Amino acid sequence: LELTPDHVDALVAYGVAHFRSDKLSEAIEHLTKAVQLDPSHGHAVRNLGGALAAAGDFEAAEQHLRQALLLMPDDQAAVFNLGQCLSRMDDKAKQSEGDALLLSAIAVDPNSEIAEMARRARNAMGRAASARKHAVCSAWTRECIASVPWRSSRI
Repeated sequence: LELTPDHVDALVAYGVAHFRSDKLSEAIEHLTKAVQLDPSHGHAVRNLGGALAAAGDFEAAEQHLRQALLLMPDDQAAVFNLGQCLSRMDDKAKQSEGDALLLSAIAVDPNSEIAEMARRARNAMGRAASARKHAVCSAWTRECIASVPWRSSRI
């Protein structure tokens, strides 16, 4: 990068290296520059979306990951990343779309590492949904118990 600071592939490589080292702000910085230099570079767009999702900016991540899918419609990692991003959002319709995309990522190549990650993501989603459902039921039960007029009576 010192010799050619605008080399898109080098910026992507640096961005991915920073992402893998949990240096999200540096990853986003390099990947953003790569996308600014070449908005049609599918891997740059996909990896920027992944880094933004990891940083918790799901709306921006969704935008980039949808663009990555337009640029690389058969890219299993783009399908997986968008599916995982959407499944982590608070919108039930997006969660449902995310689950469908995770299933699509599995279908692309069921024996791949990405397919296994998609399976784990779907399992985690199921556990999280179950925990949310349990929390809602527990809160409702507590509310019901609190509203019952308990009386102490002697027989």
